[in-house]
Amino acid sequence: SAGGAETTAMLVSTNPAAARDVPLDADAIVFGRDEAAQVVFTDARVSAEQFVITRRRAAAGSWAYDLEDRSRNGTFVSKRLVKGGKVQLEPRDLVEVLPASKVGRAEAIAFLFQSSPPPAAAS
Repeated sequence: SAGGAETTAMLVSTNPAAARDVPLDADAIVFGRDEAAQVVFTDARVSAEQFVITRRRAAAGSWAYDLEDRSRNGTFVSKRLVKGGKVQLEPRDLVEVLPASKVGRAEAIAFLFQSSPPPAAAS
């Protein structure tokens, strides 16, 4: 949108070779191997639909973001396995699709959740 006053939350990729940074600027963003996903991963170990991030209005005009896992093997959020469930993302949460501990750093797919700052109060 013009003006860009509202800064969006981001998923910041920890391995740019495997995944790009993703601005969370839509009400629902699907991550997965399927070409219909908004964020497509080519690695065969990723599910067709790995997870979806939805946003909802929270207090004071800010957004809250939920991650819902839709994958076969689950998605890790700050080392907790989320499988078929939903969890609200907190600032600095680490979202791991393919953890480095399992696939090595070069092929890891992981993101740091960066929340959008609350709207600045008019001075």
